[in-house]
Amino acid sequence: MVISSLILASLFISISALTYLAYRHIGISAYRHIGISAYRHIETLESQLANCKFVQGNRSLYATAGMLGKTMRLCMIAGMLSTPNFYLRRNLADLDDIHNIPQRTKRVLLFFWYYLIFSASSLVISQGLRAYFGGR
Repeated sequence: MVISSLILASLFISISALTYLAYRHIGISAYRHIGISAYRHIETLESQLANCKFVQGNRSLYATAGMLGKTMRLCMIAGMLSTPNFYLRRNLADLDDIHNIPQRTKRVLLFFWYYLIFSASSLVISQGLRAYFGGR
């Protein structure tokens, strides 16, 4: 139970960090001297990916979902940046748009994206082991 709680806390921290730090980092790189709220920073990133059908489709799908929708859109972009060839082969992404994203922004997004995947996988594995060994 303690291990599962720690992993669940790690999962929550990674989602929160991905949302907060990525929004903040994107804001710093795009609007260095203007204090713009985090709600506008996802639009900055999406405007850099204007030719990506995947990003634009997710934008229209989650546009009215508030902060949770913006987090989902950000996670979808991070997933696309982690495996761009998958999206390029299906004509859902544009290679020029992917290359135009600042390298620091990509690093921040991908770091927290991989941390989120690791945390979620750890939670599933620990629950599976707990069920297999009959622990409470």
